[in-house]
Amino acid sequence: MKKILSLFALCALTACQTLEQVPIEYMTPAEVSFPADFKRVSVVNNVPFYDQATLKEGYFVGDAAGATESLARALANENYFEQVVICDSVLRATDSLATERSLTRQEVQRLTAEQGTDFLIALESMVVKANRVLEYMPEWGIFRGTVDAKVFPVVRVYLPTRNTPMVTIADADSIYWEQLGDEDFVDAKLIQGEEILKEASDFAGALPVKKLLPHWKKSTRYVYAAGQPEMRDAYFYLREKHPAEAIELWRNIYNAQKPGKRRRMEAAHNLAVGYELLDSINTAHKWAQRAEEEAEVVEKVSKKLSQNADGKLEPNDVPGYFLSSVYALELEKRRECQSKLNAQIERFR
Repeated sequence: MKKILSLFALCALTACQTLEQVPIEYMTPAEVSFPADFKRVSVVNNVPFYDQATLKEGYFVGDAAGATESLARALANENYFEQVVICDSVLRATDSLATERSLTRQEVQRLTAEQGTDFLIALESMVVKANRVLEYMPEWGIFRGTVDAKVFPVVRVYLPTRNTPMVTIADADSIYWEQLGDEDFVDAKLIQGEEILKEASDFAGALPVKKLLPHWKKSTRYVYAAGQPEMRDAYFYLREKHPAEAIELWRNIYNAQKPGKRRRMEAAHNLAVGYELLDSINTAHKWAQRAEEEAEVVEKVSKKLSQNADGKLEPNDVPGYFLSSVYALELEKRRECQSKLNAQIERFR
């Protein structure tokens, strides 16, 4: 069966009165995996002392010291390592040229020995691109000031047993400020100058942590909640944080319906959501695939594809199939990440 590749139009699906949103929060693995015996880490500032003139127009040297402190604080707040030590050594003060340079193996060994840590995480670059705009809005009769700052932190992980960095992480994100009022008020109150660089750098320092450590991700799932009383009762259980009771009702509905019936398709999809909320990802994925198979029959996907000249369908054409198909792909990604996540959190067991 040819998969439908259009983007998931949530607005089209959630407009249907039979669907209800269910918030979910789950842990996802980091891009980097550290051995379980890496329990103490040093965070160092390895950013060169840039001359502002060496950067492109609109780009600025960030507050490297502040970003390093933010990085160390964010790592410590996650409680992933037993000890996070910030190293206040000035590593690049004597450099004759302001260029990025990786730490040598000898430097890493010296710093880890001095700090009593297992490895290093170093901030290597801290650049900010800031744009401050003050404009009059005639329709409101006031001035509007905005600052949009893009940050580009770069960090590297160093092991004392390696000659080269273990990994390099280049991140990017934006932080935004807005102020409304008369011109003098906006100009005075809107963040500017060194304060922009300070706050933007503090924001940037914490960014790489989501790639270095496992982290929680918030998302939304959708369940069918209308129709027979059992469907509404099951949604009530789910909303009250009792997914096991909801699963029991949905399973009864599924078993009571013949194959190819819409209610059976809806129950199968809901069962997938219920099992995911219980963190039974393999079982959830099986039910999502079953819901996809049921929807393929209920919504006559093969027939509609054959009648369509370009071989594609929009979400509104087959909403049930589209919902379960995309959800099955999402669960497949979670399944693929599960072994990596289990290895990363093994230290807590």
